[in-house]
Amino acid sequence: MTDPTTSIHPDTTLGAVHLTVAALDRSIEFYQQTLGFQLLDRYENSVSLGPPGAGRGFLALTEAPSAPKVSRSTGLYHFAILVPGRRELALALRRLLVKRRQPQGFADHGVSEAIYLADPDDNGIEIYRDRPRTEWPFQNGSLQMVSERLDLEGLMDEIRSETGGSAEEPYALAPGTILGHIHLRVASIPAAESFYTKVLGFDLIQNYGSS
Repeated sequence: MTDPTTSIHPDTTLGAVHLTVAALDRSIEFYQQTLGFQLLDRYENSVSLGPPGAGRGFLALTEAPSAPKVSRSTGLYHFAILVPGRRELALALRRLLVKRRQPQGFADHGVSEAIYLADPDDNGIEIYRDRPRTEWPFQNGSLQMVSERLDLEGLMDEIRSETGGSAEEPYALAPGTILGHIHLRVASIPAAESFYTKVLGFDLIQNYGSS
């Protein structure tokens, strides 16, 4: 049972994910031209990006050319862009392909369908759409996420009859696109779980393998 004295406020939402990049203009081009972000604010060595028309961005980039790149360390595993529906996910995949940005993987998680890729600085990105909650897999009252093959043919059928989609055409994130979640790599699951539930007040939703 949730303890209201220690739980995080139910209206709490994600703000923005902040990334360090080596070349700011290169990253701006990638996030605008390939993923469809709009440049909302620019400062001396940092920018704020978000969906077109958004009041505030959910992605901040800061340039630090000499910052070390450390692979497979604790910290960001990926940040996840939640699009409004399956059609928007298909459009995102088509855009990646026409811009010759090869996805790193695909997955059907039961609750969602996801595309995985990396930005020019090798920061992990997930683009996904949620299934309706009525379709989520539960067993004995517990949510059962899976990692199965994504039906790419079925996904692309969503836009098969639509014309356009060339690399030269404008592309933008759909209205309603948000920062869905942030996936972190940690040194100890028990220690991280204790911190996020007992200190920050999050609820544990599911233990999933080593996650």
